[in-house]
Amino acid sequence: MSIPAYGPAMRRIRGFTLVELLVVIAIIATLSSLLIPAVGMIQKLMKDVKCGHNLSQVGMAIWALRDDTDLLFPAKIHDLFLPANGLQIKGIESKLLLCPRDVKKGSDPNMGRSPSWTNLSYLHEPGCSWLYEVSGMPLGATEAGWFSYTGYPLPPGPPAPTWADGKKNQQRFGNPKPDGSYGDPFPPDLFPVIRCYFHHTWTPSNYKTTKRVQNLSWNNNVFWSITYWENDVNPLIPIP
Repeated sequence: MSIPAYGPAMRRIRGFTLVELLVVIAIIATLSSLLIPAVGMIQKLMKDVKCGHNLSQVGMAIWALRDDTDLLFPAKIHDLFLPANGLQIKGIESKLLLCPRDVKKGSDPNMGRSPSWTNLSYLHEPGCSWLYEVSGMPLGATEAGWFSYTGYPLPPGPPAPTWADGKKNQQRFGNPKPDGSYGDPFPPDLFPVIRCYFHHTWTPSNYKTTKRVQNLSWNNNVFWSITYWENDVNPLIPIP
């Protein structure tokens, strides 16, 4: 009995045709085009979360310092890392004060803000991404005008009033009402003392409506706001 030269057991497996291969490649390309933006979005959200976590950690350190020294706020954020203040963990300062979205790693004097806004670069601390609004730095003449209210002046110098003095005045007395009067304090949970602008690309128009500034509040609450946060708290306050 002869053995067939070719039978079912020896049947060759057919490979992909060129058309089938192209179809598979097209499907993979389509799935990749859908997946890659989603992965990018998740990465950005994780960076936002990390920045908020860093702000919260710094806030807790500030509160600990306030309990120990009765200071309202340190003169500089970096003062939290002085030997006397206890945050002497190797490498923590270089990581904790940076927003993961800050590609310049704390070297941007605009701190993520639009260069067309009021120049606050003198508040920039090298190695820190954020704008520290309760700094011990003296107020510039323009900024002193923001916080010196009729009937509620800033403390007279010398020394010159600081940003911490100005923000204390603002929190206590609020912003001008339509009749020019004052006296409604801002809620401490929505009153920012540290601000991070690196979560958005700012333009002359979108800063008025886009809630992409991440803040640490007077009461150690992390929250989002537009750049002019006062309008978030009270919509009757005009956006300049």
